[in-house]
Amino acid sequence: MSEWKKYKIHEIALNMADAPFGSNLKTKDYVDNGVLVIQGKNIQGRKCIWNDRRYVTIEKYNSLSRHQAKIGSLVFPKVGTIGKVGILTSFNNIDKFVLSTNTMMLEPDPEIAHQDFVYYFFSSFDVSNHIQTISSNSVQPVFNFTALKNYPITLPPLPEQKAIAEVLSSLDDKIDLLHRQNQTLEAMAETLFRQWFVEEAEENWREGSLGDLTDNIKANIKKEEMPSSLRYVALEHIDKKSIALNKYASSASVQSNKFQFIENDILFGKLRPYFHKVCFAPFPGVCSTDILVIRAKSNAWFAFSLFAFFQTKVVDFANSASGGTRMPRTNWNTLAKFPIAIPPIDVVTKFNDVVNPSIEKIKYNQKQIRVLEKMRDTLLPKLMSGEVRVNL
Repeated sequence: MSEWKKYKIHEIALNMADAPFGSNLKTKDYVDNGVLVIQGKNIQGRKCIWNDRRYVTIEKYNSLSRHQAKIGSLVFPKVGTIGKVGILTSFNNIDKFVLSTNTMMLEPDPEIAHQDFVYYFFSSFDVSNHIQTISSNSVQPVFNFTALKNYPITLPPLPEQKAIAEVLSSLDDKIDLLHRQNQTLEAMAETLFRQWFVEEAEENWREGSLGDLTDNIKANIKKEEMPSSLRYVALEHIDKKSIALNKYASSASVQSNKFQFIENDILFGKLRPYFHKVCFAPFPGVCSTDILVIRAKSNAWFAFSLFAFFQTKVVDFANSASGGTRMPRTNWNTLAKFPIAIPPIDVVTKFNDVVNPSIEKIKYNQKQIRVLEKMRDTLLPKLMSGEVRVNL
């Protein structure tokens, strides 16, 4: 460890940039296309998520020369998801970016610091948690530019930084590959459902509703009766427009009564249903009461029911029929009445023969992802502290 050196972040930076003042970047400056604005919600680990995009004109970008960022830079939120870090990645070949009023940028000096090593340093639980702690001394927690510039970091020699980053990156690459496989499997199954049961639906199929095939399960469990070993699913754990449930927490963190679910139950986010949070449970656990637990009346109808509820038109129906304007909330009685054409069981059986192996593969991949994530999260602090060394 004697060759490891202590720095402050500004000492290892080739370039750093703070967010522009609000007076220099206002809502009225946003346009439909142009230069991407990096928002806190876009910062998601080794790649940016550009589902929610804002743009400014090239003229506005040029006027904010001190607040620009390049592909590959490290980006940090100042408010909101404090403690996160991301690597700036492109969208639609756009190569110009400007910081929003709540993000910061760091470009490490490659002569001193390996970018991926610095990324993993800020990704570690201890550092992320520490940043959240030091930033929470006000009503609105803020991780400001001064705090970032002066944040301490200890670096091994560059070859060791590179080797450590490669070990961690290889695990993340495997995780990313499994996620992409699941996305492909999901898209193929969804396409098959649409072809078989929407585009090619027979006129003589029985008219029915979602409630004919499924039940809403309200298995309430009190906080004091809940084993701490259970997996807990909240709305924020369910990804938008994905049937795969990739995140969860421990029931030890639960503060109120919840609903129980079992493997292959369908979880439908009933609060603000327009977020399209519909997935299947790959394991048993408990969930927020803002989630409808839906169970097929027989296993034969599970896959059909899953993709039926996942349809955009069902989510739109749930949203339009929801009570409340600012925080719309759907309910089972409404959702169960959504009309569908119910195919013969022999057609559904053929669909299951094709789709069920994909669902099982998604489950298997999810288990592998959890194993790899645990391995990465265990190794990361040990590698960053020098407790575990890599062979060069």
